[in-house]
Amino acid sequence: MQAINKGIYAFSFDAIMYLSDKPLKKLYMINKKEYYLGSMAGQEEHYSKDPLIFVERNNLVESIHYGHAILFDGKELKSLAGDPEFRTFSRSSIKIIQAKVAKDILQDKLSGKELAIACASHTAEEEQLAAVTSLKEQFDLDESLLACGTKSVSRGSLTSKLHHNCSGKQMALLAACKEAGYPLSGFEKIDHPIQTKILDELKRLKGSSEEIKWGIDGCGIPNFHFSLSELIGVFHKIIADPEYKVLIEAINEFPDLIHGQKLIDTVILKSYPKKFFSKTGAEGVQVIAKLDSKEVLLLKIQDGSNRAKAAATKLFLERLGWASELDIDINIYNSTKLIVGKFKINS
Repeated sequence: MQAINKGIYAFSFDAIMYLSDKPLKKLYMINKKEYYLGSMAGQEEHYSKDPLIFVERNNLVESIHYGHAILFDGKELKSLAGDPEFRTFSRSSIKIIQAKVAKDILQDKLSGKELAIACASHTAEEEQLAAVTSLKEQFDLDESLLACGTKSVSRGSLTSKLHHNCSGKQMALLAACKEAGYPLSGFEKIDHPIQTKILDELKRLKGSSEEIKWGIDGCGIPNFHFSLSELIGVFHKIIADPEYKVLIEAINEFPDLIHGQKLIDTVILKSYPKKFFSKTGAEGVQVIAKLDSKEVLLLKIQDGSNRAKAAATKLFLERLGWASELDIDINIYNSTKLIVGKFKINS
């Protein structure tokens, strides 16, 4: 084990991962190898001890995903699995907040499709790209201004920055900057005025002026760190807040823009029109809210698995009676496309 000035590295077999500049705690040993935890140290008591999703092959368990499932109705916070005080980044689940900041500046200059694509984690389908291009052309913005790159963690190399799943959000923020007279260059920096407005809105929703910790998201702009109990409270306020009504309506009116064919958000929104708010986030984050009862379900797969997130979303919604037979595939296939296993929720 070696500490190198401002960075500490964790060694496990042949893997090296940058952790933090904080002292390390030994986590466990396997085959006489020491495993360490850096920036997550101090959160051990909030790790989920609950297997959330089992991966089975021929009815035999092959893998287990631990995680958190939190339910909130505005009065009672229920832990269906895991710990509500586990802390994580919100990732793309909060795009509706960033879109709301842009909308407040642009007022009625955004169409329903443009509002929807500002909230989206899209997959560069034709209609989605048309909505991003509409924003770009309406406000005379150059693609080079986008902070995202041309590589995606989930989709590999991209044709252009416009194909990045966060391009709609960033185009909307750039349009707002132009309208407000803010500098376009550097809009992704935490001290830029548009990011200050996003932080102010997060604090308003959180009901606290305390500092919110942040990091850099996959698309290059700031993202924010919350306990699951804080994050689910933020979403409960959003679905009850009249200022978010037009955004939630746009998401439901244009579900094909929000995610992609056969993907979680689009499947839920199309299967149950105007019944839900649904937004996915990287590293196993998923939020679903019932618009009538104002109940919110927040899922976090502890190891960040997206495959487990899709299965958990389907299975929890069906277990809660919020949905039935959602068209989210929980089968496991081999190279000949034969079904050889499936994901199962811990009963």
